[in-house]
Amino acid sequence: MEAAARRFDRFSKHYAARNHLQRAIAQELISAVKTNPKRIIDVGAGDGAIYRQISWGFDRFVALDAAPSMLSLHPSNARIYNALIDFNDPFALSALAPIAPFDLIASSCALQWALDLDATLKAIAPFGSRVAFALFTDGSLNLLRDLSGSKTPLLPIDKAQEIISRYFKARFWSKNYRLEFASKREMFSYIQKSAIGGGSARLSAGEARRLIVNYPNAYLDYETLYAIGDF
Repeated sequence: MEAAARRFDRFSKHYAARNHLQRAIAQELISAVKTNPKRIIDVGAGDGAIYRQISWGFDRFVALDAAPSMLSLHPSNARIYNALIDFNDPFALSALAPIAPFDLIASSCALQWALDLDATLKAIAPFGSRVAFALFTDGSLNLLRDLSGSKTPLLPIDKAQEIISRYFKARFWSKNYRLEFASKREMFSYIQKSAIGGGSARLSAGEARRLIVNYPNAYLDYETLYAIGDF
């Protein structure tokens, strides 16, 4: 997560121009929440995709992220508490215990970067039982990985479901998304600047040039797992 956080830190000033995929996922996720939770924690909050989908009044919204510059983009008001915390650090997460429990534990497009998803969920499980999660799984970016020869850090969809089910009672569904670009060069620039490309290492200039030539599309495909629990 630390490497991903640093990359999101570098990418933050470009993020708003290319985060419509995250917005669409957050919209579908929050539309499935049929109650109006008053105390919410967003794990991996980024620039506020979850917050911007909240249409009801609330008492407390905790925006948790490990990237300072991403949190600087998050909306701010008296009811929002920005928590600069890496969700891979159980000790750091325990600092939030005094303000728990929460009526909703939410996370959109973040938990796929957990170094150990089981450990992260175990650490946040005491915060509450109602969850709304969306995370990318290993059906994402298949052609790109095949051409680059890179391995994915993303979990298989069934494995992610199994880990979430250890700590939360949830219903699951999946959806595929396509993120389109004006050109392949723009697409690879986005991959280089962000952590969303799905690999832990950045491409070298030579690797990027070869992929621009050989990759047939100006879009990226993502497989997303949704989990809504205990509503």
